[in-house]
Amino acid sequence: MFYVRAKRDVTITSLDFFGSTAKTALVQIYTRSGKYNGYEVKRDGWEVIFDKSVVQGKKTLTSLGALSQPVYIPAGSYQSFVVYTPNVLMYKPGTAEGSLSSQDMSLEFYEGIGLKDLFSGSYAVGVNVFSPRVFSGVVRYSAV
Repeated sequence: MFYVRAKRDVTITSLDFFGSTAKTALVQIYTRSGKYNGYEVKRDGWEVIFDKSVVQGKKTLTSLGALSQPVYIPAGSYQSFVVYTPNVLMYKPGTAEGSLSSQDMSLEFYEGIGLKDLFSGSYAVGVNVFSPRVFSGVVRYSAV
């Protein structure tokens, strides 16, 4: 789970990721406007924007193609994302949840968290929520 901030109007078109095992498995991507804080383990307000079985590579970039619906983010706004698969997602350790991890001319990418179970209702740190985590993947977008 992570969020981005648009420096100018952008449309997120795809999210690609690194999985830990080669297999075909369900991939779901959820999004919500703003930062995810307070909604880490709650389904409320999250919108599904990708829901398909995908062939995933072992420690190679899994390319999902286009999202079911692209996500428009106006300049200055935050948008949160969850990438879920029963296959384990790879990540990089972070320094502090909510810290700026990287940026370019259009988008700022922030450190987030890892979840063992999607929207479980349980915010047990070290059991269901792992923080900080940096999503290991690619956010594909177009500047509007």
